[in-house]
Amino acid sequence: MTNYKLDDAKKEELVEMLRDSLRLPGDIDAKLLNMYVLSSVQYVLNSINDEQIFDAVVASDLFNFVVVDYATLLYSNRGGVNVPITDNIKSALLQLNSYGY
Repeated sequence: MTNYKLDDAKKEELVEMLRDSLRLPGDIDAKLLNMYVLSSVQYVLNSINDEQIFDAVVASDLFNFVVVDYATLLYSNRGGVNVPITDNIKSALLQLNSYGY
């Protein structure tokens, strides 16, 4: 598990992106969405091989995409036992590791 601290503005941006992705109005499931975003951020950052590039990775659009996509998957399959990681998430994670920020 990484010790990276996501700033509040970035977290709110990701939560809003997730809310838009799920087409949820208002504050429906706000606490749950926050937890899914933070979990997704940890998942993505744990897949990065070099902690020195975390700041550059977090600033990228690809990071936003994969965090929101993974959080959407988690939210859509809540209650499921084994949620399979989709190929687009796997591909985005490989790309994040290959960019050499």
